[in-house]
Amino acid sequence: MSAADADLILHNGRIVTVDGAFSVRQAVAVKAGRITAVGSDVDVLKERGAATRVIDLKGKTVLPGLIDSHVHITGSALSEAKAKLPVFDSIRTIQAYIREKAKTTPTGSWIVVPRTLPPRLKEMRMPTKADLDVTKVHPVAFDGSYVWSANSLALKMSGITKDTPNPPAGQVVKGPDGEPNGILRNAAQLLKGVPALEQGQEAEKAEAVEKLLRLYAAAGLTSVADRAVEPQDVKFFERMKAQGKLPVRIVLTWRVNSNRPVEEIVREIKETPLTTNQGDEWLKMGSFKVTLDGGQSVGTAYQRVPYGPFGKQLYGQTDPDARGMLFVSPEKLLDIFRAARDKGWQLTSHVQGGGAIDTLVSTFEKLNAEKPLAPTRSHVMHGSYMSLETILKMKKLGVTVDAQAAWLHLDGPALSRVFGTDKMRYFFPLRTFIDNGINVAGGSDHMLGYDKNLAVNPYNPFLNMWMAVTRRTTEGVVLYPEEAITRQEALKMHTVWAAWQEFSETQKGSIETGKLGDLVVIDRDFLTCPVEEIRAIEPLMTIVGGNVVYSAAGMAAGMAAAPAPQAVKFGIPVKAGPMDSLLVKDYAPASSLVVKETRLRKAQVPVIDAHSHTSMSGIRTAADVDAWVKTMDEAGIETSVVFTEASGAEFDRQADLYLKKYPKRFQVWCGLDTKDIEAPGYPERAAKELERCYQKGARGVGEITDKGWGLQSNEQNALPRANRLRLDDARLDPFWKKCAELK
Repeated sequence: MSAADADLILHNGRIVTVDGAFSVRQAVAVKAGRITAVGSDVDVLKERGAATRVIDLKGKTVLPGLIDSHVHITGSALSEAKAKLPVFDSIRTIQAYIREKAKTTPTGSWIVVPRTLPPRLKEMRMPTKADLDVTKVHPVAFDGSYVWSANSLALKMSGITKDTPNPPAGQVVKGPDGEPNGILRNAAQLLKGVPALEQGQEAEKAEAVEKLLRLYAAAGLTSVADRAVEPQDVKFFERMKAQGKLPVRIVLTWRVNSNRPVEEIVREIKETPLTTNQGDEWLKMGSFKVTLDGGQSVGTAYQRVPYGPFGKQLYGQTDPDARGMLFVSPEKLLDIFRAARDKGWQLTSHVQGGGAIDTLVSTFEKLNAEKPLAPTRSHVMHGSYMSLETILKMKKLGVTVDAQAAWLHLDGPALSRVFGTDKMRYFFPLRTFIDNGINVAGGSDHMLGYDKNLAVNPYNPFLNMWMAVTRRTTEGVVLYPEEAITRQEALKMHTVWAAWQEFSETQKGSIETGKLGDLVVIDRDFLTCPVEEIRAIEPLMTIVGGNVVYSAAGMAAGMAAAPAPQAVKFGIPVKAGPMDSLLVKDYAPASSLVVKETRLRKAQVPVIDAHSHTSMSGIRTAADVDAWVKTMDEAGIETSVVFTEASGAEFDRQADLYLKKYPKRFQVWCGLDTKDIEAPGYPERAAKELERCYQKGARGVGEITDKGWGLQSNEQNALPRANRLRLDDARLDPFWKKCAELK
């Protein structure tokens, strides 16, 4: 394929090709959506024509377009289509969300807490009805994936009592008093009237999906695999493609409803005109999926061993021998998969627990005895709790893995408490997979939220690659470092290996002549930056098929537009200039206020960090504080001033957290609580609380502002009004006097 008159050239950069030699080049050219040249600046720039768009990378790094092998597009897109969701990191934040929703939700109407996973809550436990009873006039449901919780009113409205029989493979969990405690294990179907996720009109749904896909592009993703669609969903995505509303490429997985007679499922497989690889480079069918077990985050994944004592706290389990459940019998799974294989499908199954993984691999062995399975590139989806024996069977079968490295980081602390560290030996054993020649595709399992780093689950591919390389949990513990992989291997998980799993290795996954022009420009060198910086890498530009689908501010300013033919403007012939073919969306002038950068990794003299916040930094445990102090040492920070913005018990907790072990490394400031300032006696109470906080170690007050968080409705005109206090308000005088007295 000739590269003459290329549509796009990127030059003067580091082009990490991820080819067989993992070579690094200077430039790449794209024409008609495909890569036509990769090599030196001199060679590639020869392909510049009159209409070529040229980007001077100025030394920046280019990677192949990144692939996420596991997302859930529609649910994630609709989750924040109408309102931004908070980060549910504690039962307290869940309760705050319920209280806020109760203000605008009609009495008797449902409030549903969006999907939240118990291992990621500070309390590391399932909420109960007592936790959700913050409103008495609204039924409340907490979506914990395969396990839900309900408040007292929700149980009452649904007719759930101590006499309610458990549904098949489910449980109405009882408290010590014999009454339902609100936890419904694989029994959410007992709740009556819970509203489904609002789909809206197709146009609204399509708008939300396109918005999410553009967020994926901004994260550096050029291809994603939706892992749970039904045949009618395929039609929706086909319409979006026809309308030109797919900024990234999509591979669809048909998740069959297996809660039916096997004969009905087999008939549907035979009659549905879908199969693997049907479609094109923008939209095609991938795998056929059966959900075999539940989730490790809620204790329904089918394990080899019981969940144990900590499972009672984390999941609300009452059976000490509970080890999860299979949703489909091995015999039924074999019949379903045999029909799908014979139709030409690639096979996969959601399996998280070790027992479920063993069941799936055993089924694969039986199918392989009938006909070689390796050509189908069938794979284990998730496969959290592996064993060496099962890995060796997978190697023999040619079975691969769709892995979620993020769970190491986010769920490792809680799951280590459930099973003990020794049982986590083969929890996402990436090194063992790779050393045994097992292809590993990297996926996020994005289900909810728009923020790439805070979503459930985070879809930032660089965060996932960092997790695969470091295996560091949120508590700072490195979970079996011998299973860590190299950054090159982590990159392959999101490029060539992910492409191979979807039968697209000849089309994408590396920067090579003839492949699709899918590229991402990043802000630092992936191959040489410090390991801890991998998670912080930001895309500057994402290109799909040679078209720029995302550009960070300032990046397009380096794009030299091709000279256009002579134009007539306002009746006057004029010579065309570079701005004539520069689109408004690409116009981002570079700032002239630029100075030479001086980068210091450590202060030359001990310094004081005079302004820090714990709530925004995710500092919650003693291990977090230890990690912070280590960072302070590395940066030459002698003391950090912590603005807790808290009083009462919350201030006491934070003061103990910082000052007990590191009294000389932190100066802790308390907050000023003004919620009850209208109540009698407030000035004296505020001054008294300040003195109490001082005795606990507070040496300042800050920040004293609500930053607009105090906006509330005005009953007279229904318009928002500010609730910010003036600092010279007379009601604060005793507080200021006490500050002066305490110095």
